[in-house]
Amino acid sequence: MFRCFAKSALFTCALIFIFLNFAFIRQPLITLHHFRFWEIAGALLLIFIGLFLFLLKKVTKEGAQTTNRIIALIFSCLILVNGVMAAPTIYRKVTFTRSDIEIINVSDDIRAQDMPNIYLFIFDEFSSIRAANRYYDYDNRELHDFFTRNNINYSESSNNRSPYTELIVADILNLREVANVGMTHSELMEYIRNPHIYNLVHSYGYKINTVNFGGFLGEEQSTYRFSDAAYYAIDDDAYYTIDDDVRALILNHTALYPITESLLFTLNNLRSIEEISFDNLTAQRNQRERDIVMAQFRYCGTSYRISDSNLFTIAYFRFPHARFIFNEHGRPTADEDDDDWKNKNMYLGQYIYCTSLIIDTVEAIIKNDPNSIIFLLSDHSARYLLHMQDRYNQPKNWLWAEEVYYLTSSLNAVYYQGNQLNIEGLSGVNTVIRVFNDLFGLTLSYVDQSFFAPCERFADD
Repeated sequence: MFRCFAKSALFTCALIFIFLNFAFIRQPLITLHHFRFWEIAGALLLIFIGLFLFLLKKVTKEGAQTTNRIIALIFSCLILVNGVMAAPTIYRKVTFTRSDIEIINVSDDIRAQDMPNIYLFIFDEFSSIRAANRYYDYDNRELHDFFTRNNINYSESSNNRSPYTELIVADILNLREVANVGMTHSELMEYIRNPHIYNLVHSYGYKINTVNFGGFLGEEQSTYRFSDAAYYAIDDDAYYTIDDDVRALILNHTALYPITESLLFTLNNLRSIEEISFDNLTAQRNQRERDIVMAQFRYCGTSYRISDSNLFTIAYFRFPHARFIFNEHGRPTADEDDDDWKNKNMYLGQYIYCTSLIIDTVEAIIKNDPNSIIFLLSDHSARYLLHMQDRYNQPKNWLWAEEVYYLTSSLNAVYYQGNQLNIEGLSGVNTVIRVFNDLFGLTLSYVDQSFFAPCERFADD
């Protein structure tokens, strides 16, 4: 069109810049006045026409070449600076390996002893009794009475250090403070999938039995395992997907975002075409997750059949964490409501049903393996306030300094062969340390229970 490469390159740069940053241009315009997408697109089209005419009539070839050189220099510098800043993180992600794995030497006589089976169950986002009271006006008396009736030691004032799963589980599975907020996801997962607790129990003659969800736990040292891969492959690596990252970083910021959203909406409403029905795919996914959750509980409740001693069963349940796929009676919920935090009944129903499944499972284990040790832990309570602010843009009308005691409060209970054990006020990891010190005659130190600082968007002013 220009018959000049330099002018064409300059015009293309302008088009690409606006296309890739459409969301940043659109947002302030929507804030000032609720412009529609086509109104903004029309205005940009007129600007492009004006720019085209300006380049065609007013800009010389030499001026265009000079401008292109300046743009190339600026973006080269940005790429260089960002590359240098990102290099340490990329290098850590690629090369990170555990350098602190301990080799534990235990005599053959000790290894040959019959030791009680240990069950370590971690329930993602299972609220403490006080958090359920505060956010859902629900008194989980059923769980409290179950603990009392079965000589299960429990703490009513337990808190973990953070309302984020990987940070808490990494500490629990390594029996010490290994996590910090500056660690990458891959670093934390290395501690979770290759934890110290595996080496410790193995050194005392235990065989490891893992009950996994989404590949969250490491299985390399397991003799026995339940894997959800038998049902379907969850591709979200426990918390987020590559697809989500690509969509967030690329599509959501470009001029394509409104078009792709409209296309997805159109496809979603073509209900007669089953192959591309998103509702159908959601229904299939949710039913598979129901199957997995129920299979996990069944497997845990019958793991005593594997061995009557020296079996360490570790289970991670992403439950009652969303998706909300069960109501309080164990019946399927509506698929369109599976991530609805506004409706408190969605989380509460799943929480109540999870309580009944925990009770049934633990009762079966105690009945058939009364000499066992059973840990019942959660990482944090329902993060209702955080979800309302993040997902629904609800104003932050609460104080972190007050709510952190509820957000990080956790399920913390242990059946210790029917014996009494004072764990009041201990965090989840310190309860495990308390029991292991007593069981194995160790002197492991307690983990600091002070809270991590909140991320900026949740911090108090």
